[in-house]
Amino acid sequence: MKIIYIIILFLSLVSCKKNVLATMKIHFQLKDTIKGKDTDNEYLKIYKDGKVFKEYSMLKPPYPQDEIELEKLTAGKYKLEYYNYFEQKITKTISIDESKVYKVILNPDISNTKTKQSEILNLREKEILKIKFEYAGCFSGEADSIKIQKLNGNFFLSRANQKKLVNDKELEYLITLESNLRELNKKGGCSSIETMIFIRNNTSDTIWNRICRFKGYKKLEAFIKRNGIY
Repeated sequence: MKIIYIIILFLSLVSCKKNVLATMKIHFQLKDTIKGKDTDNEYLKIYKDGKVFKEYSMLKPPYPQDEIELEKLTAGKYKLEYYNYFEQKITKTISIDESKVYKVILNPDISNTKTKQSEILNLREKEILKIKFEYAGCFSGEADSIKIQKLNGNFFLSRANQKKLVNDKELEYLITLESNLRELNKKGGCSSIETMIFIRNNTSDTIWNRICRFKGYKKLEAFIKRNGIY
């Protein structure tokens, strides 16, 4: 009797698995969103239970940067594989076990590593760090600068005649942005160049980015506005 019960239970589980028909909607989206700018990833490969299921590239539609909708998916593990802006292969696994719509967001502007070097974190008490950032394109160019000072363990942001205490969330954002730009340093082949110059105690450190999609200058502009020093 026990064996019969186990067989019936097994068959019911198999039957349930076969009856799963799901939809998966996949969309590449910048985590650090800039108004009017979306991502343009060139590659996406999907595996089902360890075997190649679908591949997408810029060679034919649907393109990876478009929302991809997969219908009538049966139960199983689906692994999504793509490259982020930092030339790192990223994988994300989705387990499908229900007949429903699975919405999947992929953020190519997030790095899975963090550089140990940081001019911001290395600031000593009362020291001032000046960050000059420049953008040079084919037909346009922009430049701006901010200063960061450490006082009594707190960080203060200043620009022109305005000064403001930086909260932990915004400080972490700036440190992450510095880390990302260091990872992108001297990479890419975009005709536009973004440059960040860190000046502290009469010494300077310059990093530059030629990955068009990252838009580091726009991110810094948004940071300035968000912190009310524009």
